[in-house]
Amino acid sequence: AAKGGEVAVQFPNKEPVAAKLVGRSVSYDIGVLKIDQSGLQAATLGNSDSVVIGDAAIAVGSPLGLEGTVTSGIISALRRPVTAGGQGESSFISALQTDAAINP
Repeated sequence: AAKGGEVAVQFPNKEPVAAKLVGRSVSYDIGVLKIDQSGLQAATLGNSDSVVIGDAAIAVGSPLGLEGTVTSGIISALRRPVTAGGQGESSFISALQTDAAINP
């Protein structure tokens, strides 16, 4: 979506839907998209300040292009220093560590 690119959201068994990038963080490797479609339920996000070691962790994504991948584990550490960055910038973030299998 950077530099005027188009973004689409692909739902299971449906055609892609155009999306608009409304926010992003290169350091945290996350973006927020808005789509105009009815009948969808927004995901409920938690508060990382209330997470404790041993809490359940779920990761959803498309690693290596493998769509619809879900894995689970537990939170195994809090406030791990991680170097993050992109586009010429680098910073340290305080991350939650999980034992869930996560691939690029």
